Amino acid sequence: MKKRKNIKDYKIWYQKLYELSQTDYLNLDEDTSFDLWHIHPDNEYFRDINSESKEMHFRCLFALYRKGLDLGKQWKKPFQCWILIDLENSIDDSVYFHTKNPNSDNFPYDFKGFKETDIFDGVLQNFNDEIDTLGKIEYNGYESYYVLPKIYLS
Repeated sequence: MKKRKNIKDYKIWYQKLYELSQTDYLNLDEDTSFDLWHIHPDNEYFRDINSESKEMHFRCLFALYRKGLDLGKQWKKPFQCWILIDLENSIDDSVYFHTKNPNSDNFPYDFKGFKETDIFDGVLQNFNDEIDTLGKIEYNGYESYYVLPKIYLS
């Protein structure tokens, strides 16, 4: 059963998270390695309460994504950042940060099986200007959607 708090809580949750995304909340250090490190902005299944909560959810995802891309541009080492959207469980929606790392030989992430797709959600259309590439990857009958820079696919 999905956990869901009072509907009023989502506004407070997303407002605080958005405000954090505008600060140095993602104080990612260039000297650190990131092995598919990610952050989940929806820990309470708030995304699908209504269109307003979905808008706020995507607003936070894209704010964190922009922050990650901006940090990556400042760094001297190669860096990847992308959004994963899970249509089944909003708690799995996340922004990923990835670099070469000592844990595994998985950089750059290859997005194997990635297939470009059209925008699948009306609210997501509000972020069309920030979507360079949208696609999905199917794995074991399960679909995940990805927002990422086109350069990752070359």
